[in-house]
Amino acid sequence: GTVMYIGPDSLALLDHWSCFQHIKDSDVILDIGCGSGIQALGLAIRSSGGKAKVKCVDINERALRVTRFNFECNGFDIPTLIL
Repeated sequence: GTVMYIGPDSLALLDHWSCFQHIKDSDVILDIGCGSGIQALGLAIRSSGGKAKVKCVDINERALRVTRFNFECNGFDIPTLIL
């Protein structure tokens, strides 16, 4: 399967999530159907110290590899990846 590009709907959702100012490092972010991981990464960036626990789930192995890559490229801990 293919991993979807980051489209305008994903970017709009990230903009909407600007109201999530109270994500603590002790919180767990769960992204089901993570694709590229952009939503989980966006919330991780908003966590107070950038160290919130992140779990990403997808049925596509390539999606999880892309998620790992995106977290690495942005300097974040690799999330728990669940196939």
